[in-house]
Amino acid sequence: MPQYCYKCGNCEHEFETWHSMKERLDDCPECESVKSLYRVPYFTINRKIDKAVKVGSVVKKSIEEAKKEIEEDKKKARKEDYES
Repeated sequence: MPQYCYKCGNCEHEFETWHSMKERLDDCPECESVKSLYRVPYFTINRKIDKAVKVGSVVKKSIEEAKKEIEEDKKKARKEDYES
């Protein structure tokens, strides 16, 4: 489903929503005025950049970095002398 941006001609409330291409919203959810919405041209240029990064890759990278830090901390802890 495509994403659309609407603006109310009455209260100027602007919002984004997802719906089918056949559907069209007319009534404002904010001020509840009837047939006051119009579509605002909406461009998603940045989406191409976002799609280049695989979903979860940022999380995976963070997990790998955390694992490395933990291993380094373990090595340091093994080398330290502890007083009993």
